[in-house]
Amino acid sequence: MARIKIVNCPICQGKIEIDLDTGIVYRHFEKKKGEEAEKEFDSAVDKVARKDEKLQDLFARAKEREKNKDLDELFRKAADKAKEDLDKE
Repeated sequence: MARIKIVNCPICQGKIEIDLDTGIVYRHFEKKKGEEAEKEFDSAVDKVARKDEKLQDLFARAKEREKNKDLDELFRKAADKAKEDLDKE
């Protein structure tokens, strides 16, 4: 099985993917230029922010479901107790 590693290209400062056993270069990734790299970074930051919002929303909904579940359980117990009290009379 080939041992593959991504390293900095000594010529263009991009990245190259090489086979450590044979020295064969499989892929070359060009270095991003200033504005292009900035847009890519901003895009990644926006993506993380959207994921964070989604996770917070999912957590809030799960928390609300648990709260309602607990309240339903308390209500059921209170209703059962009230029914038992009526049956005793």
